[in-house]
Amino acid sequence: EYFEREVLPYNKDAWIDKKKTQVGYEIPFTRYFYKYIAPENSDDILERMNKNEKFDFDGKKVFVSGGGDVAMDTARTLKKLGADVTIIYRRDEAQMKAEKKWIECAKKEKIKFIFKANVLSFNFEKKEIKCIKTELVKKEGDSRLSPVNIENSEFYERCDYLVLANGSKTNKEFTNK
Repeated sequence: EYFEREVLPYNKDAWIDKKKTQVGYEIPFTRYFYKYIAPENSDDILERMNKNEKFDFDGKKVFVSGGGDVAMDTARTLKKLGADVTIIYRRDEAQMKAEKKWIECAKKEKIKFIFKANVLSFNFEKKEIKCIKTELVKKEGDSRLSPVNIENSEFYERCDYLVLANGSKTNKEFTNK
């Protein structure tokens, strides 16, 4: 298994809480292997943008993980700030939750898409993400097809920044202002 092969040789005290494991969403191994840099809160970024603070994304390779409206908005904003943007989504295009008009806008703005793939890890030092291909399967009781990782299908992409734009909840404190 990945954990025994990739984690335990470097950190013998590491462990996984199997009840909280969600492949593709949580990337906990970076804090053990790489210099951990905590992600900036999205509300803080928005506040800085509203103050017209300068962000240097010019020519940077940015991956946005997600398939909803937040992912589309984030990707389009980063593109306008000069980034080379790719959206990576674990399902196919037909299952994206984003409004179709925003997906079409992103395509017209030359934002790239990688469908049926999950991000497994982000290596800050190598500036790359490790991904795995997925397949969609019907699970009993689910109306929506579920992504399942395809064994031995890992691939790497050069990446300066990784933005996780999946499973967000409304910040009511911010929206009530």
